[in-house]
Amino acid sequence: WVEPETLEEVYNLIKETKAQVGCFARYEEYDNCSKRIPFKDKGVVIYTGEEALGEMHCCKNIRSSTWNKMYERTLLEDSMFAKNKMVAEDYGMMIRLFEKASVVVQTDKPYYHYCFRKGSALNTGYSDFYKNGFYNYKEYEPYLLEKYPQYGKDIKRYHLIEQMAIVVSM
Repeated sequence: WVEPETLEEVYNLIKETKAQVGCFARYEEYDNCSKRIPFKDKGVVIYTGEEALGEMHCCKNIRSSTWNKMYERTLLEDSMFAKNKMVAEDYGMMIRLFEKASVVVQTDKPYYHYCFRKGSALNTGYSDFYKNGFYNYKEYEPYLLEKYPQYGKDIKRYHLIEQMAIVVSM
């Protein structure tokens, strides 16, 4: 869920900064606790779309998830989730959105609550679901390394960590 003030405050931040994407911090909700996930950078940070793509691979601020962001509608017109991907589907979408955005704004204010549930799809053990996710990251890597060599080290590290997480989840 999102905090009641999310839409108004993030919309105003996007409007003030002339951004196409607004990113915000989150809480992770567990059965017995709530944990704030902090950003490395405090306050409001403005990126170009390419810088946001690079930052997404550093994992210190912007994450590859789609659910803790607000988007200018025009960016979404042809950037829907890949229909054949169930793991890393948001990652591919965020690559396309950041490539289209000229300005991305981030606030360290946590608006989103991500709930972890014991019976969720990510807690079911091995399935082709995970195997496909593993290969989804491999599919994006050559394109990103060729187009963004300045982020090569971060891209490789990010993919390795995500693939390891998938293997552990199996």
